[in-house]
Amino acid sequence: MLKDKFLAAGRDALKPASKHTNSLLPSFSLPSKQKIQTRDLFEAACPSASAEELAEFKTFRSQRDMIRNCNSSVLSEISKNNFDRSDCGEFHEENFNYMQDRELTVFPLTKNFIELKGHDITSRMRYAIINWLVDVHKSFQLTPESLFLTVAVMDRYIHRTSIKIKKESIQLLALTALYVSAKFEEIFPPEISEIAGLCEDNITKEHIKEAEKDILKTLNFTLSFPSPIVFLRRLTSALGSDHGAHSLAKYLLELSIAEYDLAHLTGNKRASIAVCLAQALSTQCGDLSKIWVDGMVYLTGLKLEDIVDDLRVLARAVYRQNSPSRYRAIKNKYTDTESLGRVAELPILRSVLLENIGGIEFDN
Repeated sequence: MLKDKFLAAGRDALKPASKHTNSLLPSFSLPSKQKIQTRDLFEAACPSASAEELAEFKTFRSQRDMIRNCNSSVLSEISKNNFDRSDCGEFHEENFNYMQDRELTVFPLTKNFIELKGHDITSRMRYAIINWLVDVHKSFQLTPESLFLTVAVMDRYIHRTSIKIKKESIQLLALTALYVSAKFEEIFPPEISEIAGLCEDNITKEHIKEAEKDILKTLNFTLSFPSPIVFLRRLTSALGSDHGAHSLAKYLLELSIAEYDLAHLTGNKRASIAVCLAQALSTQCGDLSKIWVDGMVYLTGLKLEDIVDDLRVLARAVYRQNSPSRYRAIKNKYTDTESLGRVAELPILRSVLLENIGGIEFDN
């Protein structure tokens, strides 16, 4: 049964959640009504953002504008035919400019956000629970957007909550984030009883309901985080990638969400490193300057030097998938699923080229 399968998997990955995990949650009360004033669009999207949090946004927008002004002819070289009418192709530049801006202003993450908050959980626990979530997400046949939003909600709650998260509570947090995200993204989301049923009596419907209130309050009821899969689709479409290349980029993108060293990246940058690495591997080209061409710089607002360090982190994460581990849900998903092209089996993912891109060295 589905319940037995994931109960066992959850226990292997982490200690079972306590029946008393709801004790960590504060009482929930609505804030008093306040008069809404007209403010800058991005300040309004994230009224609690500090000047420090907005600094990266201002730097990025300035660089993107400079790139666009200096390469105004590049857009005409990017075939608009690669964006069909269902994607609102005639407005794609404005749409993605807005999403690039929004993700830098709506609860941006910082590096090492788990350690900075002093939680009892660790980056390894985060890796384990995301591995488990991938299996749960697959079993419910949810959209990619739900998976990426689940991780975004979970990470931002960890980053913003004033509550010290205990080890026993991470499974409750993960399942509630999935439940909230599925309700936001899916036409037919799983029932709360199905979510709670994965953990028998360790997590109840009441636990999830209370955790849901706390998460939404902590995030100011904000769930519209631009998804990295949307940026990835745009880039692979602009490149004219075939199904295999697109699936490989998706595989790399999903691997990136489990990597704690990449957790703070925006969706735009996360998609950029996944697409760049996928193109390098697909074309067997180790010279990334030939991969990250002017069109990609124009679309993303990111130069090669902006992404190369994070790309190497991702390359090393991809290479680690070749080692035996019980935390291989993403690799198994892209190995067993025919519709995803079984791209995790590609020999190029065990190649010297990948070692070189990742800067992987071995002792003699």
